[in-house]
Amino acid sequence: MEAVNLQIEWIRQVPPVTVALVASMSMTYFLQRIDVLSSNMFVFERHRVFNEMAYSRLILSFFFSAHSFVGFFWTLYTLFQNSQALELTYENSIDYLYSLVIIAGLIVAWASYLGGPFMLGWVLADVLRTIWCKQNPNERMSILGLVSFKAGYFPFVILAISWLEGSSRNLLLMLISQTVSQAYIFGHHMMPELHGIDLFLPIWKFQCFRRQRQPPIHQHQD
Repeated sequence: MEAVNLQIEWIRQVPPVTVALVASMSMTYFLQRIDVLSSNMFVFERHRVFNEMAYSRLILSFFFSAHSFVGFFWTLYTLFQNSQALELTYENSIDYLYSLVIIAGLIVAWASYLGGPFMLGWVLADVLRTIWCKQNPNERMSILGLVSFKAGYFPFVILAISWLEGSSRNLLLMLISQTVSQAYIFGHHMMPELHGIDLFLPIWKFQCFRRQRQPPIHQHQD
């Protein structure tokens, strides 16, 4: 009973946006495996999404990352670790959710330019992984315990693996994820340090939307 309580307490400590993201990816993979949903529904293709107005395909493409269980498990595991670490750095979970929406918009814009087909769930996971690595460049990472390196070099390691696999599709996915992650890092982290401007600041944090609290007026009695 104590072990169950510890597990429940551990789940409660996981931030809500990360829980929803991991649960959604797990559910879509399960539905695909039992043939409730077709694999084609999770693939982003520009002409099908926008010309045929199949916007459900656009949303589902972010919740599917791999056809094999090994690929799915690896993506889900890294997504959980990186998303949780990133969400805890935000003041509120709603701010992190806003960041995910911005990142998803950048991914869709770049993927639309390239055409597709793409599984955007893998791209999203890789973007979050790259952002975390840039924020923690000195953390040690390893691949199956065989190769150890600093987190700052992780994107280059994945790029090298994709190149060795010889898959042009993987290289295109890496191109999308690295371009989007670098754009977000520049706008959200570097611009505030250089010029004091956060290009991806949530709308509700704009000064014009904040209510100025007026000091209370005290009446003096004679």
